[in-house]
Amino acid sequence: FLLGLLAVALAGCEQESPSNEKLIAPIKAIQYLIVEPQVIQPQRQLSGYLRPTMSAQLSFKVAGQLTKLNVKIGEKVTLGQAIASIDDTPFQYKLAQAKAELASANAGFKERSENYQRQQLIFNQQLINKNAIDKAQAEFEQAQSLVALAQAKLSLAQRDLHHTILRAPFNGMITRRLIEQFEEVNSRQVIIEIQNKSHLEVTFLVPSTLITDIKLKDDILLNIPTVNYANQRAKITKIGMESSMRGAYPVSAALENVLPNIHPGMAADVFIKTKQSSRGIILPESAVMIAANGAEQVFVFSKETNQVIARTVTSRLLNANQLLITSGLKAKEIVCTAGAEFLSDRQLVTLYKAAH
Repeated sequence: FLLGLLAVALAGCEQESPSNEKLIAPIKAIQYLIVEPQVIQPQRQLSGYLRPTMSAQLSFKVAGQLTKLNVKIGEKVTLGQAIASIDDTPFQYKLAQAKAELASANAGFKERSENYQRQQLIFNQQLINKNAIDKAQAEFEQAQSLVALAQAKLSLAQRDLHHTILRAPFNGMITRRLIEQFEEVNSRQVIIEIQNKSHLEVTFLVPSTLITDIKLKDDILLNIPTVNYANQRAKITKIGMESSMRGAYPVSAALENVLPNIHPGMAADVFIKTKQSSRGIILPESAVMIAANGAEQVFVFSKETNQVIARTVTSRLLNANQLLITSGLKAKEIVCTAGAEFLSDRQLVTLYKAAH
């Protein structure tokens, strides 16, 4: 009988043991920051756009029919490379005509020069009157002027012939082609646009209240949202001296490095430092998340309960990856700095301690 009771008791223990087991979820360790007000060198965010430091709209300096168009959009060209040409037949004719006119003028000048020299000898012998020598001198000077005029015409004809070929003014890439082969081209009509994309600058407007805070060669930071590039360095190269109608001054800054996928025309967020400094609470952008109601939120660690408490805050962008907390936090509070999106209000956590 006792053996039977023992067996029943053992069986009961075996049945109860699984239900007594409790699964305990691991407590998450959070990366954190003890909040301390810091000296803030304020930055202002301005809007700009990228453009090449070297760009040009190319046109012929003479008119004519386009006979050659040697490039396509996107094609790279080198300094001095022939890009297009117009029919040079009329210009060859003008050059030949100018050469003939110069030869005729030189012949006339030689004749008038020799005649003037003869008249001077005769005049010195008092065999002719002064009117005759004056006439010979006038004819000589007129012939001299005709030579100078013919030489000028020849130079113009040579220049115009040279301008029938359009050449690249620098190494670059063809970005626009505004005409097709065999079309008639007017002088100064833009037919090609070329850019050197290996050197870019950001251009932006600086309000008059901030223009005294910047100077040439200052370093600035910029973000390029289109390609998700942050903290790109640039150096101020140009500061406009006249403000626009909006009371802002045009400023340009050259990028130190032109990374892949950065192209002219892209928008850029420009950050410039201002002279006024203050103190405030700075958090990495990863510490602040957007709650379901649209409010900004951080998780504050409670030493009493070992829980994180969701706290509503307000902030403004300080630079590319930091936020200035304008309300909702105070000194000495412990804030989660990473993985906030995986936490919930009043969740048990521990503070992460790096292994030594």
